[in-house]
Amino acid sequence: MREHVVQFSLRKRTLGLLTLMIAAASTPTTVNAITLEVARKCNAAAAKAFPPRVPGNPAAGSAAGSGADQRTYYNKCVADAEAPQGTGKADGTNRPSAPSK
Repeated sequence: MREHVVQFSLRKRTLGLLTLMIAAASTPTTVNAITLEVARKCNAAAAKAFPPRVPGNPAAGSAAGSGADQRTYYNKCVADAEAPQGTGKADGTNRPSAPSK
């Protein structure tokens, strides 16, 4: 009977330690939030690069590119706008190019 109690206690401790290690490893890292100005600028650039198929109806889809293309374009625009000073990208002049179709 004593063996079962010891085995259960050891399993319980091992499981608890494993759970603690997984929780510590999966904690999110800090991410800087983008500014409202950058978000608006990149949103406008993405809307210009990917116009809606039916004007005034964004649910109709885009005339150029897919949703994944739009997300990639937007994320690249944000990354370029938030580049450190001195790289030539922080002034917003190096926006991603419009998709070719």
